[in-house]
Amino acid sequence: MRLSSKACFILSCLLATSAAGCRGDAPPQAERPSQPETSLQLPADFPADIPLPATYRVNSVSDLGTLLVATLATPEPVPELFAEAGQRMPAQGWQSSAEIRHATGNAMRVYRKGRREVSLSFAPHRGGNDSMVTVQLRDPQRSL
Repeated sequence: MRLSSKACFILSCLLATSAAGCRGDAPPQAERPSQPETSLQLPADFPADIPLPATYRVNSVSDLGTLLVATLATPEPVPELFAEAGQRMPAQGWQSSAEIRHATGNAMRVYRKGRREVSLSFAPHRGGNDSMVTVQLRDPQRSL
């Protein structure tokens, strides 16, 4: 069975969510909230039109050029993160293309803006108080 590229993208987002709880205009750049010293840094060109939690720590970053994946830890609970994304992403001009909630407490939202696509996956952190947020950005204009 052959999957469409959108189905493959959504499937990869679902896998990232499980693991976490395991051409348009160039996006604006903006200053991000302060992060603890133990945090990695997001790439300098991380789009300012992708809202992030008020407080977060960057646990991992994979920059593959047209695909950027960042995993964040935040004290905000998953339901609040999910609701905030539902309000803040459209306010930045993103159009919702998928919304998924799991009985396990995981959730995901997928958005499109021009030729860019971003998935935001939310999962409660097992064994801790933080929630995990995985941001997957596909942008054909990005490069290494």
